[in-house]
Amino acid sequence: MVDKILKKIGLTQENLLCKGTYSLNEDYKTFQISNHIKLTPANSDCSGKHSGMLASCLAKGYDIENYNSINHPIQKDIKKLIADFCEIDEDKIVIGVDGCGVPVHGIPLYNAALAFAKFTCTDNLQLDVKNACDRIFKSMNNAPEMVAGIGGFCTELIKNTNGKLIGKLGADGVYCVAVKGADIGIAMGGLGSDAAIEAADIVIMTDEPSKIATAIKIAKKTRVIVVQNIAFALGVKGLFLLLGASGHATMWEAVFADVGVAVIAILNATRVMNTKNL
Repeated sequence: MVDKILKKIGLTQENLLCKGTYSLNEDYKTFQISNHIKLTPANSDCSGKHSGMLASCLAKGYDIENYNSINHPIQKDIKKLIADFCEIDEDKIVIGVDGCGVPVHGIPLYNAALAFAKFTCTDNLQLDVKNACDRIFKSMNNAPEMVAGIGGFCTELIKNTNGKLIGKLGADGVYCVAVKGADIGIAMGGLGSDAAIEAADIVIMTDEPSKIATAIKIAKKTRVIVVQNIAFALGVKGLFLLLGASGHATMWEAVFADVGVAVIAILNATRVMNTKNL
């Protein structure tokens, strides 16, 4: 696939500034080793990222030499895009270099979750950004094995949820998840670390991605109870307003319509704590 991308933009593996590594897929890694397959830059799990940077350089008219340098125009563009999309000042982004050999961007967990929420809920984005997000989302759904390889967790998450959940593993144990059509952020990492708890709408304390499905079920049950409480409260209050206007409601009935309804609504809300088989 990487060779096809490079061929399309008129380049070769020699232009990639990444080193060949064994596959993250254990079965294919065993195949590589047992068959003495020579590792090339295309074997790197970062070769797709590098190819994308090269393609962007050519599209923008930048020199492709040293495209992995923090001072290269393409890296400056990437940093600005991340700052804009994650809604954070550029000078607050921490830059490092990992095994991929290109700058990586350290941002607060809140901003990472915000970016993933915007990724699948694109209605309020600028048209060009919206179209780009929609294309990427569609591509990830059409070819989930390109996200994390065959058998990778990110790949299986997309497949098994029919694209309703898009997840991507990051550095230092961070895992970000986007819920299709929902503007919420889900944070997981560090066994319920303070950063995760403060930043996210949903916190997975046990670092088990399967808990996302449980959280969705709880949210659906909670929504049903909220609708019930709203309908009950408005209905009772409306009834007693009519009775009061016609002179048929006493003071104690009015108290029940206010305090009594609130108590009943609270008791009804506690049912979510006893829901089984979540």
